[in-house]
This record gives sequence, C-alpha cells and structure tokens, in this order.
Amino acid sequence: MTADRDIVFVPIGINYDHVLEDSNLIAMADESYSKGTWRHTRDVLRFIGSNLFASAEAKLSRYGYASVNFGVPLSARDYCERTGQEFRRLEKEFRFQHVEKLAEQLLEAIRHVMPILPVPLVATVLEEHETLSAGEVVEKVNESIERLIDSGSAMKLDDKPKESTIRLALGLLTERDILRVEDNRFRINEDSKNLVQYYANSIRQ
Repeated sequence: MTADRDIVFVPIGINYDHVLEDSNLIAMADESYSKGTWRHTRDVLRFIGSNLFASAEAKLSRYGYASVNFGVPLSARDYCERTGQEFRRLEKEFRFQHVEKLAEQLLEAIRHVMPILPVPLVATVLEEHETLSAGEVVEKVNESIERLIDSGSAMKLDDKPKESTIRLALGLLTERDILRVEDNRFRINEDSKNLVQYYANSIRQ
C-alpha cells in the first residue's frame, strides 16, 4: 500500500427523524416481502402530493430533522505504516483479516459521528419504559443524552434538543401511529415495535 496511491476514508454519519422508506426497509428483511411497481409508484406520488405545497413548518412537524456529521479522515497508508503491513504483500487470507480490522476502525469512527436526533432518542427511552408522560420522556431523553456524550457520541451538552423539540418528536411519532397516547401517557404501538427499534438502533452504542 505504501508504494501505491493513498486511499483516504472519511467517516460520515447521517441520521433522520423520519426515513421515508422505513416500513419498506423493515419489511424487506422478510423473505416473503414483494413490492410491485404499482406500490412503489403509488408511494412516490403520495410523497410528492403531500409535500409539493407544504410549508417548511409542516414539513418539519411531519418529518422532523435530518443531520450529517463528518469524522476525522483515515488514511489507508497511515494504517499500513502503523500496523507494519502492506496489503499487496499479504497472502489473501491475511489480507482479508487486515481489511476487516480496518473496516472495524471505520465503523467505530462512524458510530462516534452518528448524529443524535430527537426521534431516535425518544424511541430509545420508550423501548426501555412501558409508558411515559411527556415530561418523563423529556427527563429520560436528557439522561440518555448524558450517557451518550459520556460514551463519546457526537453531541455536546450545549447541543441538547430543547423540550419543545422532544415534544415535536413525540407528536411526529404519534401522528404516524408509532406511539399511542392513553391517559396522557405514551406507549409503543404493538404493531410498530420494529419501527421503534429501527430508529433506536441508529444511536445505539
């Protein structure tokens, strides 16, 4: 590797409060899942129709936030120099082992720059508690943020979402029927547990 052109990897973390194809992505894990052309076209037209003339405020309340973070670039040449190995000189089996180790470093770097967004935070705390009031959700989210920061996640205390932002995430999830409200307490809709897990996994350490 040292005699060749260098390859520089840039860790990038992208996260969303609402992935438009979230239900389909989860369903695709089922081998029996099949989505025809008509269903795909219908979903695209539905998205265009509901957003073409929507205001910025309406889009925010419907889809929440999206964010991207960039990490420290990782040079493959530097990696080879640190480990004392050159990929092109290694036997196939050992080359794959070192490529795997490099990939693990890249995945770890991506994990540390993954944006911490309101919906994944709310999903995380409601996975851990059967029911919570809005105030309790805010409290548990703040506690979760502190744990994530302590573990090296890409957020500072000054960047913590406001209470209104967390309540917006609750509204977004309730509007999508991912959460249900009973006696002013939020709980996960049994039919949406996979979706809650999907969003919580995006910031899981």
